[in-house]
Amino acid sequence: MTEFENNCYGCDPKEYLESAKNSLSYKFSGKNMVIFSILSDAQELIAMGAGEKARKEINLAKYLLEYLEEK
Repeated sequence: MTEFENNCYGCDPKEYLESAKNSLSYKFSGKNMVIFSILSDAQELIAMGAGEKARKEINLAKYLLEYLEEK
């Protein structure tokens, strides 16, 4: 993982993408449900005052919007 990826996503986004593709949510409900779940988690993080972690979650959602295929 590069420094940029760590600062932007908090993880390797390519690995996260592969994990999302293998998730039950994606397999049964598709791309939108995976992204909705990430954004919901980000809302909870904001409510708890964890803005930096929420920012990274939102960036992951944007990454998945671009690279996760429709089901």
